[in-house]
Amino acid sequence: MKACAANYGDVAQLVKVCKAQHEKSSWQELEFNSILVKKNLVHMIRTDGMDALIVKDDDGTITGVLLATVDQFFVCKEIYATDVHFMCNAGGIQLFAEFKRWAKAHRASKIIMGIANDDPTGKIHAFYEMVGMRKLGDAWVMNLKDEIQEQAA
Repeated sequence: MKACAANYGDVAQLVKVCKAQHEKSSWQELEFNSILVKKNLVHMIRTDGMDALIVKDDDGTITGVLLATVDQFFVCKEIYATDVHFMCNAGGIQLFAEFKRWAKAHRASKIIMGIANDDPTGKIHAFYEMVGMRKLGDAWVMNLKDEIQEQAA
């Protein structure tokens, strides 16, 4: 498994992966618009502070997608990274590690993620705990500031 930022050549496969994931999601009642998804993916790839992060298996098949973005907190000038969507069949650990690397490269001091799908088995919660996030309200948070300071030292 190899995780990286998607490029324009990945978009057609990405749309198919997003459609398959959407059909399994708690949001399947919403109509999936392939043309709009393609347009939005291209926008994310093109726009600074946004990316479509992907993980591919050894055959080059995309098995996971994390649509990443950064923003500034309302109350201070610190930057945080978050996911617009995180969908994965395999390679979630590698994809999250790429997101963490990406967040640090974009000067984020924290990662903040939510869960917009039903999680009756608790699998998503267990994954977030395993990668080192902590639950804060209904969000999952990881402090990157300490790691960034350690790298600078």
